[in-house]
Amino acid sequence: MPRHENRHTRHVVPARRAAPVYLFEEDAELRGALSGLPESDARVAAELLAGCWELAPGAWDPERDAPGRQGNGGILLLDGFVLCELGVGPRSSAELFAAGDLVWTAEPRLDGQPTLPTTRTWRVLAPTRLVALERGLMARLGRLPGIATSLQRRLAAQARSLNVRLAIVQIPQLTIRLHLLLWHLADRWGRSCSEGAVIPHRLSHQVLAELVSAQRTSVGAALHQLQEAGVVGRNDEGLWVVRTKPPSEFV
Repeated sequence: MPRHENRHTRHVVPARRAAPVYLFEEDAELRGALSGLPESDARVAAELLAGCWELAPGAWDPERDAPGRQGNGGILLLDGFVLCELGVGPRSSAELFAAGDLVWTAEPRLDGQPTLPTTRTWRVLAPTRLVALERGLMARLGRLPGIATSLQRRLAAQARSLNVRLAIVQIPQLTIRLHLLLWHLADRWGRSCSEGAVIPHRLSHQVLAELVSAQRTSVGAALHQLQEAGVVGRNDEGLWVVRTKPPSEFV
């Protein structure tokens, strides 16, 4: 879809350093990986402190901000939602990151090889906390048996999620595309409720449009159709609720 924002004309909100956090207390999946460790390693992990940063909603430029410049740009989201828009010429694609995701904010570079000209813009959609994956922190994690494997599995799951969304955006009918996207987001981050599954963030029509590569006005009309059909809705908090599964040919 065409891009309408210029990263240089938006107010960029810098990260604010917060108090250090005990990483294994903050990340339930990492904490679960400790179950098979020797008691001495588990004790070391439980005491592992990591630098924490807070992001307020708005535009973010990690290439200029402290957490994005540390550890080759690697960060771990503790909570919140961040949207990354990658542009190639006049076209773009967006990716959504949330709690538990590993993100590399630095632009990839291949020594001695030409790279495709791209732009990346970042938007913080909800108050977010993150840990910068600094070299010292990664070295300490690397000394804990099984933790590196746990992180690798997480990256593989994120890659699969991205591939699922790339398949979704190729579906011609926008209502089905949106339904599948919302179900996919509910699979990743949703919580069960009496009506179905709740996506824990007020995703705007514009953000959904970026995620399905469509125009905002078209997405608004398609969402209205889905709501009229009782397929999706909003709860009292304004959060999206996915009420029914997609058509049988897609599940």
